[in-house]
Amino acid sequence: MGISESSTERCRYRSKTRRSLRCFGRISAFPRRRESGLSVVIPYPDPDIDVAGIVRSVIHHYFFPILSGDLVVEVQGNGVSETLDAQTLPTFVERSELVIGTTLVAC
Repeated sequence: MGISESSTERCRYRSKTRRSLRCFGRISAFPRRRESGLSVVIPYPDPDIDVAGIVRSVIHHYFFPILSGDLVVEVQGNGVSETLDAQTLPTFVERSELVIGTTLVAC
């Protein structure tokens, strides 16, 4: 998860030119090139943050947009890739125990 310091040495960001943006795209390894959407890179994440924790947080905060099919979330890090969408969401909820309000949600 994130960008190693050695990879950042390959590119230095002095300005927001096309060249520096292409370089950033290479070292961040975004698979999406032409599709619309939002991509977020966390270059130096807290070591306590992992893919499972991000997935739990995404489910907690974006349950209904994902369930309705309005949102698809892809989480990648440390060789793990997870896609949360309307079809996969029930499986993720079954695997995690989420407390929403005072109700334990487990489908």
